[in-house]
Amino acid sequence: APPPDLVLMLTVDADTALARRKNRAKAPELYDRHEFQQRVAEAYGRASRYRPADPVVSIDGTASVDAVEEACRAAVYELLKPCVPPPVVPPPVGGP
Repeated sequence: APPPDLVLMLTVDADTALARRKNRAKAPELYDRHEFQQRVAEAYGRASRYRPADPVVSIDGTASVDAVEEACRAAVYELLKPCVPPPVVPPPVGGP
């Protein structure tokens, strides 16, 4: 498979994830066990060792929704910046 252009990794520690799962209005699922979630978080923390060339941007998933969205947008913008042409500045009205 071709390498990704960008990987956004939203990081949330297992305790914060547990608190969030407790606040949702649905029955616990098989993968909601705290010990399992801790192992998943640890595995994702090691993921960059296995694919060090992948462009991974780690984003604090414990931040507010607005802050997480802004961080994601900023990472994507940085990726796209070389592809976006600079703005065209019109000459001043009345000429030189």
